[in-house]
Amino acid sequence: MFLTLQTKVYLAVGSTDMRKSINGLSILVEEALEMDPFSGYLFAFSNRRRNQIKILYWDRNGFCLWQKRLEKHRFRWPVYPEDVMEIDQRELSWLLEGLDLEKEEQKKQSRIEFLEERIRLLQNELFGRKSEKQPKPDQQQMLLFDEQAAEKGRGK
Repeated sequence: MFLTLQTKVYLAVGSTDMRKSINGLSILVEEALEMDPFSGYLFAFSNRRRNQIKILYWDRNGFCLWQKRLEKHRFRWPVYPEDVMEIDQRELSWLLEGLDLEKEEQKKQSRIEFLEERIRLLQNELFGRKSEKQPKPDQQQMLLFDEQAAEKGRGK
């Protein structure tokens, strides 16, 4: 299965009869999901027990069907009211590794919030304290600096 950055991945959120093969799944994509099976997108299906996943996709001149069956564990298949859910390639790899998409999304959101807060604190440290530590130079200091610069320019 070769993925590009533009490859979209769609999950059929409910359970699917895993006896279906290429023909049955492509009809399911057209009729139930109301999508084009020839689009080149990946369409993922899981059974009721969540121990099997099939991914159907069109590759240049024919359909490909990829399947994974777990012997001991279960896939953490998302439960949403929609019939189809779009995910990215990273989320597909999480799903195939057995991770929960909802929890990973929550972790990602909390990491983003943590980093935003950290950036805000660092900006306050850098820009807030800088003005406190270095008072504005007074007129006397400015004249002294100008004299020193003039002397260096004359070679003294």
